[in-house]
Amino acid sequence: MNKKVISKILQAPFILLGITSFFASIYAAIKQIGGVTFATPVIIGLILVLYFYGRHLETKFKGVFKQ
Repeated sequence: MNKKVISKILQAPFILLGITSFFASIYAAIKQIGGVTFATPVIIGLILVLYFYGRHLETKFKGVFKQ
């Protein structure tokens, strides 16, 4: 198998967990479950955006930092 495919497969559980927790926190904030406020989905959403932006930059500049 290609290293790129294996890398994506190994990253998939973390990505799915992050996206699921984002939507679960939105639901919990709307229903006011467990004292979750709208700051929680905002913070999780920001973390997800930064993560995917970092992955984008990694693939964009992949050859630039090779030694």
